Amino acid sequence: MLSADRPGEAFDYLKRPFDPADPGYHLRESFSGVALMAEAAVGCGRADQARALVSALETVTIITPSPLLEANLLYARAVLARHDVREPLYQAALADGLSRWPWLRARVQLEYGRWLIGVGRAKEGAGQVRAGREVFDQIGARRWSRCAADALANLDARAYEGPGPASGLQP
Repeated sequence: MLSADRPGEAFDYLKRPFDPADPGYHLRESFSGVALMAEAAVGCGRADQARALVSALETVTIITPSPLLEANLLYARAVLARHDVREPLYQAALADGLSRWPWLRARVQLEYGRWLIGVGRAKEGAGQVRAGREVFDQIGARRWSRCAADALANLDARAYEGPGPASGLQP
């Protein structure tokens, strides 16, 4: 559903493994779904709900260290953060390497790049988006490759528009 650009439906589905009252509950499966759930939540305006789910998983990392959960939380923390504190979280996620998780690292680069573009740092942002897109293309992640291509196309189109209110992306 997320790949079909239906983030609300995706969020409803992806939050199920986090809810002990839901038949789809499965703590271990929530580890690998937290990044996708966070992305869907942002896409449908339900970031507050996702933050609560992420907060609950933060306590799990104390009891059960899991590289899979830690990697997914790096992404979720960054995309769900308040606008004024996102950059250090994106940087922390990239500094962590995520070399074992190339798809997740590329998703961080895409979102960080979009954020940089949105705050007026287009050159830096474009570099992050391009780096993410290369990985998406290599691994066949078409939805995310398309998102990266769209971000770059919008940036190129704005370069021809010149400065003005119509040329700014929303962060």
